[in-house]
Amino acid sequence: MTPPEEIAGEMGELLRWYHGVPERDFTVLEEFHARFMDICPFHGGTGQIGRLVLFRECLVNGMVPLIVEAADRGAYLAGLKERRER
Repeated sequence: MTPPEEIAGEMGELLRWYHGVPERDFTVLEEFHARFMDICPFHGGTGQIGRLVLFRECLVNGMVPLIVEAADRGAYLAGLKERRER
């Protein structure tokens, strides 16, 4: 989790990276989502906002949106944790 005073800078860096990617595939969206979740810009609600942003970006980029069902929440969180540990 990013300290509150560093969130604006981290989000700016993330958005510069994302907007600089010429072609966005699901791997890019996965990276964007994971980095967004690591920054944790909303202390309370980051997960919901992060999944909403991912849903939107899938649509904008012509992909079938990813929906995390309640039954799959554990696997989703485990995937984020695994990505952090890489």
